[in-house]
Amino acid sequence: LTDLLGCCFEAFQNFEYPALRHAIYESSKFGLVVPFVIIGFFYGIFIGITIATFATFVMMFWILRKRYGVLFQGNRVGIEKGRVLRFMGFISIGSFSSVIFGYVDIIMLGIFLPAEYAGYYKAATNIIFAIAGLTGISSVLFPVFTQLEGKNLGDAFNKVFRYSSILSFPFAVSLAYFSEQIIGIVYGAEYLPAALPLLILSPIIVFESINFFGSLFGAMEKPQYLTAVSIISMMLNVVLNYFLILRFGIIGAAIATAISRFFSIVALGVLSNIILKISPEANSIYKPMFASLVMFTFLYLSPLPTTLFIGISELCIGIAIYFSVIVLTGGITREDLRYAKMILGIESL
Repeated sequence: LTDLLGCCFEAFQNFEYPALRHAIYESSKFGLVVPFVIIGFFYGIFIGITIATFATFVMMFWILRKRYGVLFQGNRVGIEKGRVLRFMGFISIGSFSSVIFGYVDIIMLGIFLPAEYAGYYKAATNIIFAIAGLTGISSVLFPVFTQLEGKNLGDAFNKVFRYSSILSFPFAVSLAYFSEQIIGIVYGAEYLPAALPLLILSPIIVFESINFFGSLFGAMEKPQYLTAVSIISMMLNVVLNYFLILRFGIIGAAIATAISRFFSIVALGVLSNIILKISPEANSIYKPMFASLVMFTFLYLSPLPTTLFIGISELCIGIAIYFSVIVLTGGITREDLRYAKMILGIESL
């Protein structure tokens, strides 16, 4: 239900409210869960999470009703019920398969391996999707794409695809190189078996960040293609997990997930090119990829960081090298810098 409210805010292009939603949820969860942990009542963790979730829904509902009361006045407007039901049907099926896609690797790890390996793997995926969430803006673009068509839609898609690609590649490289240190800092030495899965899963940051094809097909009211790819990817993930977990354990689960998500974005990209006649420009991929390889080479040849300060220093230098290569190869132009200045408020229209 809270996701539904979030979609309402996104439809009105007011994206500060979803951010407020997460702020309310995380702060209330922290305020409720931590006291239970301190006093040793660990079942209280679930009570705290439940209360935080309910409180978030109530707050978001109150804000939506106060800001957009017209939604609750009961005014009827003419809609094509068949068109809406068809769209919702495909989206519902696709969402269901996506949920299975997202959890099947952990479930199968719990079946075939001791329970602690599912915990290690979950620790790695938590970091991956947290960072992917920071670099991905596909849901934000849905209402924008619905207002564009033809060449304008293609231009908007390519511009955002390129920016997301430039931003996501250094995140993926940094996460892959510092995977062991990141796991140690975030979870502690006991979770170091999650470091290698984290390294293998790091490309998913790029896959998730540049995957705007779902928003495209949704905006063009062609969700059946998105649903079909989601189901096929889910089935592929199940099959790969079965064989690779039995063969390689937790590493196999990471490989299966990475391959399945790569297949998903490639399949959607091919369908987008064939059906919508929209596809990303090649330099949106190979220029950030080349710059990230240069960045990784620098990090690989640098001495292993012995302190947090040294690690952060090496990372900052690596990122500076990455963006220097991007600029030198023409991956970032003066127009892009002007847009960045406008976004930061340094330069006005």
